[in-house]
Amino acid sequence: MMHFKNSSGMTLIEVLLAVAIIGLSLAPLFILQDKVSFGVTKYSHHIDRLLRARQFFIESSQQVAKNTTLLVLEKKIKRPPAVLTYEMKPIADDSPLKKFKHLYIEQVSMAWDEGRRKRKDVLATFCFRPEVKTS
Repeated sequence: MMHFKNSSGMTLIEVLLAVAIIGLSLAPLFILQDKVSFGVTKYSHHIDRLLRARQFFIESSQQVAKNTTLLVLEKKIKRPPAVLTYEMKPIADDSPLKKFKHLYIEQVSMAWDEGRRKRKDVLATFCFRPEVKTS
């Protein structure tokens, strides 16, 4: 049996035990960091879609002729994937706003897949379009 005079070092079991304790204490931090990263990515994509929908809304409403009362345009974006649909249409007959003549709704719908769920958001505004008299 050998006896060493200098026993100031750590044994292999002590090192493995220290690594295991550090690993167990850091594991929740890694899990939390992963969840935060996923959430930031998800909401970043949502904000990006909103900004693209707003831009599409502005571009589409500028293209509409003054005498147009019904229009549908569609645009697909790749990153983040979504389908944008611009619609300008009269107010629904069952709406209380129907009593206002020449009032129309303009909206952009955003549709995308989020995992197994289909998601949809809408940006909408109302516009007044009086009849254009041609002479």
